[in-house]
Formats: sequence, structure tokens, C-alpha cells
Amino acid sequence: MVSNLKEVFSDLKTDLIKNAERQIKDTFMEPEPVTSFSSILKNKTKPAVIIEPKNPEQNFAQTKTDIASSIDPANEKIQIAKVKSTKNGGMLVGCLSSDQNLRFKQLAQEKLANSYVIRELNGISPRVRIVGFSQKYEEDEWVELADYMKSVNNSIFNVSSSCKILKFWATKKKRSTYQALLQVDKKSYDRLMAAGGLFIGYDYCIVFDGLDANRCFNCNNFGHSSRVCKEKLSCPKCSSEHELSACVAENLKCINCIRMSIKEGKQFDTNHAVWDNSCPVYKSALEKLKADIFST
Repeated sequence: MVSNLKEVFSDLKTDLIKNAERQIKDTFMEPEPVTSFSSILKNKTKPAVIIEPKNPEQNFAQTKTDIASSIDPANEKIQIAKVKSTKNGGMLVGCLSSDQNLRFKQLAQEKLANSYVIRELNGISPRVRIVGFSQKYEEDEWVELADYMKSVNNSIFNVSSSCKILKFWATKKKRSTYQALLQVDKKSYDRLMAAGGLFIGYDYCIVFDGLDANRCFNCNNFGHSSRVCKEKLSCPKCSSEHELSACVAENLKCINCIRMSIKEGKQFDTNHAVWDNSCPVYKSALEKLKADIFST
């Protein structure tokens, strides 16, 4: 009898543990991804073309048939790398290279513009942060400043190099010193990171990696924005279901590492905020972003 009771209690304990784990997973694990326009936009690193029917009643199957009958990839020497459905019966088409994407967009505009809206989904280019400007430049001066930077650093930039200033602001430690966030091409990125710094006029500016993995400010996961998020609200500081402004917790707890611990079946360090640069989930998201950018 004692032996039987031990076996019953053992089975009951196992069931209770399984139920508890299932409840935790239901709370923290993310649902299976759903193919939608918002999910497609999660990975914006590679350029693509989106073709959407002007008829709101049209479905994806009809759109795909129309595109296939109008544009033959083999005849046009275009290699298709990605095809996904979007909302409103549209289709996203990604080609193997930027040149092929441009060619596909031109063909779509020539042959499908009467019935479809064609637009380009631009990829994300490498970014660098340059710190050490002695004066502030207003937004209407950014194009001229970027051109000047290219002209005085021709060992890094050449005539075909891309350089665009996205942001210009004062540093926190020294308000009289300014920094800029630049979007550049891959070759210029490599040269800038290798150089570590450059002169802009008489200012010596230090170069830092400017790439950052975008985080959702609702659920705090990476790969989408709060505008399209359907997950539960979580605090980036303590992981509870409230806004950061309402947080009074003294102990840090990373919701992303909690999710990862459950998903991987092993314990990750969760004693940090989601914005911590040492967070393994953040590092993984940043590495994936870089891999996507530099593989194109």
C-alpha cells in the first residue's frame, strides 16, 4: 500500500509540474508567427518590391497569377529569393540583388501599374556613429556636411560611396561636443570601422558602430515595433505587466531572457533590464541584424 501511494504521489507531482510549466509557457512564450504584412516588415534588412492590387476584393492567388503571367524571371534573368503574401491580396517579391530588385520594380511598373500599386521596401544599410564635432549642424546643412565629409576623407569614401546623416545631437557628457548617426554603404562601413576615427575640418571624430536592434516598446521583444505588436505589455525593467513609468521594482528582471530560458530549457541570467547591452537576447538580435545586412 505504501509503495502504491508513493507511485500515485509521484505521478501527481509530475502532472502538477507539467501543468505549471504549461501555464508559464502560455504566459511567456510567443505564439507561432502568422504570415502577414506586419510580420514581413519584421525583417526589413533586405530590399524587396511590394505589389498590391487596387481592387480591395482581390486575393493573393489572383495577384500571383497576374505577376507570373506578366514577368517571367527566367526571360528577364532575375533570380527570386523571397515571395510572401501581404494584406489586401498583395505580394512581396525579393530578388537576389539590389540591381535585380530595381529591374523587377521597373518591369512591374511597366506591365502592372494600371491595376496595381508598386512600391519598394528598402533594406537597412550599415550605420556608424561619429563623435567629436565642435559645432552643431542643423538638418538643412546635413547633405552639405555629408558631401564635405566624403571629400576630405577620400581614403574612406569614393565618388560612388553612399553617406547620409540621419541624426545630429549633443553628447550627454559634454554638451558642446556633438555626434552624428550616418547611414553608409558596406565598403565605407568597413573602412570607417577599420580607421576608428577621421578628421572633419580640424575636428578629430571617433567612429563607433551605429547599428542597433530595434526593440518593441510594448512587449520588449526584438524584430517588430509596438505599432503592430499583439503581445502582452511588459515592463523593460522588471518584466511585470505595466508601463516603465509605473515601475517601482528595485530588482531588475529581463522578460526576454525569461522567455529564452523557457524556450531553450536552460537558465539564462535574467537579472538585468532589457536594454542592457550585455543581454544575450539583445546580442543575438544584433548579430542576426548584422548577418542579414552583410549577407546581401
